[in-house]
Amino acid sequence: LLNSGDDADLGAALEAMRRSKELAEQQGHAPQVDFVTSLIAQAERRKEVAKRSEEEEQAAMLAAFVSSLVTRAPIMLFMKGTATAPECGFSKNAAAKLMALEIDFDTVDVQKDSKLRDAVKAFSSWPTFPQLFVEGELFGGSDIVDEMVEEGTLLSEISAKLPAEAKARAEAEGKELIEG
Repeated sequence: LLNSGDDADLGAALEAMRRSKELAEQQGHAPQVDFVTSLIAQAERRKEVAKRSEEEEQAAMLAAFVSSLVTRAPIMLFMKGTATAPECGFSKNAAAKLMALEIDFDTVDVQKDSKLRDAVKAFSSWPTFPQLFVEGELFGGSDIVDEMVEEGTLLSEISAKLPAEAKARAEAEGKELIEG
């Protein structure tokens, strides 16, 4: 049972060992008590390692998922809510400015999933939302978008990061990405 990966089997084994330890203590068998105590400690360590391994695997899978989301579209905005129904003023501001400049972008709503939200923060090393990614790299948040709109450089900065085929595709769709 100790080698089983099943939590129920491990839990049952731990409970059986604890009962054996109690019985050995009642009967005054000190060597048996020591042996069972070491088995219990070993089983508890295995259970903890299995739990950590599962958490690490889940974290790795979530990080890979975030990486795939970041690169799903040339311009990706991780925000609270959606572009048409933002759930936070900063997200609303960033999406509205991108839409006003007719920048083609996709969004991912991080509001409803705290694990996804935390994974995006860990991926980007950026603590707040929205987060704008261009070609898989963090471009900035709402403050950066505001600053670049005020300077009149947002379109040209985004365009400079896009590969030629993305620029050509956008122009073919009638979307101007480079300020004229």
